[in-house]
Amino acid sequence: MTVWLVPVPAEARHRPMTMRATAYTGHGRTASGKRARRGMVAADPRVLPLGTKVRLKNAGQYSGVYRVEDTGGRIRGRKIDIYMPSRGAAKQFGRQTVKVEVLTAQKRRRRGLFASLAFWRRL
Repeated sequence: MTVWLVPVPAEARHRPMTMRATAYTGHGRTASGKRARRGMVAADPRVLPLGTKVRLKNAGQYSGVYRVEDTGGRIRGRKIDIYMPSRGAAKQFGRQTVKVEVLTAQKRRRRGLFASLAFWRRL
């Protein structure tokens, strides 16, 4: 029996996902350690790891390219939270269904005991 391994085309790997989008505002540090600013979103790190660059579509004037820099306390699964500079803009945005296309994916970071063991094994 012969098995052929065929690489998946790049466009298939970055197929757009449908996600539920909300907006948030505020100041301070994000989960990545950076200050909250325009151009960042919060997402579930199991779906979109920190540092992932995404393109939002169907979000009106907020459609565009963003980077995942934060994780929200209530962000679980296919939900995304867009940073906005004012509370009024965030309220006006409300909740919308958007398309999210991954442009550059980040590898998930290992955590816990097994991560530290893997680190020491490499030395």
